[in-house]
Amino acid sequence: MKSFHISRIAQHLLLLVTLPTLVVAFILFTYTVISNYEYNRATIASNQETILGSIDDHVHSIEKTALDSVHSMEFLYFSNTSSKNVATVNSDKLLAQLQRSMSIYKEVVGVVLYNSVLDQSFSSYFSTDFSGMDSLVPVSNTPLTEHRDDHLELAEYEGQYFLLYVVRQRYGCMTIIICPSNNENYRTLNRNNYEYSLFFSSESAALQERNYIASKLESAPLFLSYKIENYRTFTGISVFQIIAILVLGLLFLSIILLFRFMQKFLLSPLSELSASFKRITDGDTNYRIGKSSNIVEFATFYKGFDAMLDSLHAAEIEKYQHQEEAAKAKMQYLQMQIRPHFYLNCLKTINFLAQIHEDEKIQSIVISLSDYFRYSFQDQNQLVTFREEMHSVGSYIDLCRCLYSAIRLELDIPEEAMEIPCLPLTILTFVENCVKHRNDSDEILIRITASVNNENSEKPMLELCIQNSSRFDDEVLVTLNAATNDEFQYRSNKIGISNVRYRMWLFYKEDFNIEFTNKDDLATVSMTFPTVPGQDSETRLL
Repeated sequence: MKSFHISRIAQHLLLLVTLPTLVVAFILFTYTVISNYEYNRATIASNQETILGSIDDHVHSIEKTALDSVHSMEFLYFSNTSSKNVATVNSDKLLAQLQRSMSIYKEVVGVVLYNSVLDQSFSSYFSTDFSGMDSLVPVSNTPLTEHRDDHLELAEYEGQYFLLYVVRQRYGCMTIIICPSNNENYRTLNRNNYEYSLFFSSESAALQERNYIASKLESAPLFLSYKIENYRTFTGISVFQIIAILVLGLLFLSIILLFRFMQKFLLSPLSELSASFKRITDGDTNYRIGKSSNIVEFATFYKGFDAMLDSLHAAEIEKYQHQEEAAKAKMQYLQMQIRPHFYLNCLKTINFLAQIHEDEKIQSIVISLSDYFRYSFQDQNQLVTFREEMHSVGSYIDLCRCLYSAIRLELDIPEEAMEIPCLPLTILTFVENCVKHRNDSDEILIRITASVNNENSEKPMLELCIQNSSRFDDEVLVTLNAATNDEFQYRSNKIGISNVRYRMWLFYKEDFNIEFTNKDDLATVSMTFPTVPGQDSETRLL
C-alpha cells in the first residue's frame, strides 16, 4: 500500500485550491488586456490609414497641378534660358501662379525653382515658418539638381519630414515642398486623441521599438507612427481591475501565510517526530528531541519520547557493558594462549645451549629475552606502534640466530608505517612460525614488507606482507584460507595463526583481511588493516 506524508498532502491541497483560481483569473485578465490592446491598436491603425489616404490623394492632386504648370510658357522660358533677367521674370510669374493653384492644399509649404545653367534658385514659401529651406536635401542625400525625371523624394529638415515632388526639363527644375503633418485630418486627430503621432522615415530606429504602431504612406517611403506612452491606459486597465488584482494577490498571500502557520505549528512537529523515529530506527540511540512546543499535546509527547529514549539508552549501556566484559575475557584468554607457546620455546633453547656449554650464546639469549619479556609483559590493554612490534621481532630473531646461524631477515618498511598502531604479538607469531617450520638444511629467509594505501583518503590501509623460504602445502593453504576470521578457538595447541586472525578480527572487525599464498615460491601471509583504528575499536581492547 502506498504511503503519503501529511506535509505533501497539505501542499497538494494548497496547489489544488490556489493554482486553478490564479490560472483562471490570469487568463481572464490577460484576455481583457489583449482584447483592449487589439481594439485600440486596430482603431489607431484605421485612423492612420485614413490620414495617409488623405495625404496620398492630396499628393496625387499636387503632382497633377505641378505637371500642368510644367507645360506653361513661363516654365518653358525659365527652363530654356541662360539669361538671368529672363529667368527672374518668368520664375516670379510661375511662382505666383503656383502659389494661387497650390493654396488649396494645406500640405504645400513652398516651391523652389532652379536653373542649372545659371546655378541659381528662385523660391516662394507660403509661410514664414518654412523660409530658408532652399538647401533642403532628400534623405537619399542625392542633390535635387541631379534628378532627370519627375518623382517624389523624402527629405528631413530640423527633425521634421517633408515630401519633395521634383520635375525637371532641360535647364529648369521645379520642386514642390509638401509637409504631411499639415494635413487637416492629421492635425484634427492628433490634436484630439493622438498627441504622440509622429512621421518617420523607413530607416528610423523608432519603427523597431515595441511601443510604436506604424503605417506606411503609399506614395513615398514615409511612416505614420503612434507612440504608446502609457500601456495601462492603452490596454484599458481600469481602477476596478487593479483593485481586483490586489484583492486576489492578498487572498493568495493569506493562503500561503495560513499554510506556513499550519506547517510551523502542526506539519513541522509531525515531520520532526517522523525523522526522530527514523534516527532511532537507524541506531542513533543518543538522539534526543530536546525541544518544547506551544501546543500542549506535542510538548507532552516530546517529553515522554525523550524519557523513553533515556530508558532505552540506559538498558543498551548495561547490555554493552556485559558484552565488553565477555570480549575482554576472550582477549585475555587468547593472549594467554600465545605467550606460553613462545616462552616454552625460549626455555627449550636455553636448556639446549646450557647442555652444549654455549655460555656466550646463553648471555646473548638472556639479554634478547629480557628485552622481549619487557615488551611482552607490558600492559596489553594498549596498542603498540609498528616500530615496537618490529623491535620485538628483532629480539626474537637475535634469539633464534644464537641457535640457527643461517637466518636472514629482510625488511622493506617505509618510515611513515613505523608509527602506525597495531595489536601486540601479531607479526611475531608469523615470524615464529617461519622459524618453527624451517628446513634445517636451508638458510631461513624471512622477508617483511609494508606499504600504506591512501586510495581511500578517509580510511588509509596498511598492507603488510610476511614471507619465508618455506612453502605452504596445498592442503594447508585450503584449510587456512577457508577458515573464517571470527572463529574463536578454545584449545591448548595449534593456536598460533587462528588465534592471531581472531584477535585482529575482534579489534578491526570487517576492516581486517588476511590471505595465505605461495608467492614467488615463498610462503606468503598478506594482511591489511586500517592505519587509524575506528572510534569504537578502543572499546574492544582489554
